[in-house]
Amino acid sequence: MNKTRQRIILILVSVAAIALLAAFFGSILIPLLIRQTQGDYEGARQILADKGVLGLIAVPVIEALQMIVVFIPAEFIQVSSGLAFSWQAAVPLCSLGIFLGASAIFLLVRIWNFEVDHGQDTIARMQTGSVNVRLYPFLTLLFFMPVIPFGAICYFGASRKNVRYLPYVLTCTLASLPSVLTSNVMGLGIRLYMAESIPLWLLILIILGGMLLLFLLIFLVLERVYFRPAKGTPDSPWYSLLCRGAGIFSFFVSNYRFRGKLPDGFTGPALYVSNHTSPLDYYAVARMIYPLRVIPIVNEYYIRKGLAKKLLGGIGAIPKKLFTEDPGVALKARRAVKSGWSVYLSAEGRLSADGTPYPILPSTGRFAQFLQVPLVLVTIRGGYLNKPKWRPFFLRQRVDVCLEKIVSPEELKAMTPEQVNDLITRHIAYDDFSYAEENRLVYPSLRKAEGLTGLLYRCPVCGELYALRSAGNRLSCSCCGIRLEIDADYGFKHNPAGIRNIPDAYRRIREAESRSMVPLSCPVTVKRFDGATEETGRGFCRLDAAGFSFTGSVAGEPADFFLPREKLEALPFSCREEFETYWQGKLYYFYPGEHREQCARWGLYGDLYAGKEARHGEETG
Repeated sequence: MNKTRQRIILILVSVAAIALLAAFFGSILIPLLIRQTQGDYEGARQILADKGVLGLIAVPVIEALQMIVVFIPAEFIQVSSGLAFSWQAAVPLCSLGIFLGASAIFLLVRIWNFEVDHGQDTIARMQTGSVNVRLYPFLTLLFFMPVIPFGAICYFGASRKNVRYLPYVLTCTLASLPSVLTSNVMGLGIRLYMAESIPLWLLILIILGGMLLLFLLIFLVLERVYFRPAKGTPDSPWYSLLCRGAGIFSFFVSNYRFRGKLPDGFTGPALYVSNHTSPLDYYAVARMIYPLRVIPIVNEYYIRKGLAKKLLGGIGAIPKKLFTEDPGVALKARRAVKSGWSVYLSAEGRLSADGTPYPILPSTGRFAQFLQVPLVLVTIRGGYLNKPKWRPFFLRQRVDVCLEKIVSPEELKAMTPEQVNDLITRHIAYDDFSYAEENRLVYPSLRKAEGLTGLLYRCPVCGELYALRSAGNRLSCSCCGIRLEIDADYGFKHNPAGIRNIPDAYRRIREAESRSMVPLSCPVTVKRFDGATEETGRGFCRLDAAGFSFTGSVAGEPADFFLPREKLEALPFSCREEFETYWQGKLYYFYPGEHREQCARWGLYGDLYAGKEARHGEETG
């Protein structure tokens, strides 16, 4: 059927639907509500009795016509039927209307090739992420999506080549029942409230309860039908949910600018490698390469349980035990790329301490060669100052995400692992404080120093431990009296000590510590994680030239171990919270009993003993 005739038919059906809806409101619903609010329940019943069968027929006919024209929401008549009739009558009437509407649309599409545009783009986008979901489960899912009109779903289903009438119409009728029930219950609640049978708070509770029930059903359908075929891959809707959530959050905390793009026809799989400046680095890379999708390698700790496990596990994230041997990671990544997926790796393995890079993980070069896919190098500049390791909040400012280089598998094969590591190190180098200064970036906050003593645990001037105090944008030492004020671009204003910025202060602390290297020890409380299991205890930690040791108990049992210096890769830490390591595959978090600032000191000493801070100093100057 040509477009002109189709428009004429839709206009006529629209006029009929609106006329019938107006007649229903004028002759049944409004008079009925007036009688009920006046307490004239006998008069209300008489209105329905006078209309007889015609009053009942009006509901399914209006519903069917609304579905055909698509743009009139079906909720109008569903809520109205809940207002006018008992739920025992309203539910079957609305379901009959959906049955009739779906049947009429099936005939229009199959006989006259009817087409509508309304809602079809939304359905097409949803179908993109559910290529493995069969037609009828997918139609069921669509009826649980409140933004998609029932009519649009029926037009989509009826236009599929492999659709059969009976399964199609039964799917449409049964899948719409939760929405019908919710709308009817809302109508019933409004009617009872207007009749003063229930208070306002109960009406609100009924409406919220109906919405909660619908959302619960939506979740169950998503979990059992829509998510299952793509579970554990970036095709899962969890990927879109994760990226959209991060996108909304990042809008308020980061101003991303993307520089460079993948060549036309580049679809992967590939290994994407970037520096690690902030918790949003994975999202920044994922957004840069969209619509391509990528599986992240993430800290095992974050994928143990809860919503993070649901989200990250749902997209196939590969858990990694940081700074310990974990050969399963390479095998899982190899399986991912063989299945056609790209993989993302943060080469440093942990957040930067001072806005300059840690040395990359030594195994990165071998890992890149093992995957036998292109290596894509991305540098993120400015992310550290949006949310540094030590500051408890974000400051929104520009962040550049730059595609630096693409290295082919053949080029990687011709190099040694050390050469690959050198290549990665050169192309993801960054200094976020210099970046802010060169680009004249301004961070307007009166709390820029908040949390900074969690990193600068020693005065960079006199060297006194735990003597620095922070307030607003200022640091001061209770021992030597030096005062450092943070400028708008995160440099220090002119001061007698000549300290340029935070990395300069941290470098001075690092150099002072490297000259002394005294043994560290402290009492700690400890948490031990084995998968989702969490156990607590107490003990004593020590770090010296021989290695790292813990003596104490966990879960009421002795838990002593020694990690020799040659096996000590690092002691990752969180400012003013904890430092951590693995032992026999289990993750230990250590919380000092006093001076929580010393967590940064344990982390720095771990790098010094492992030889990483010497390289760090050479690379960052």
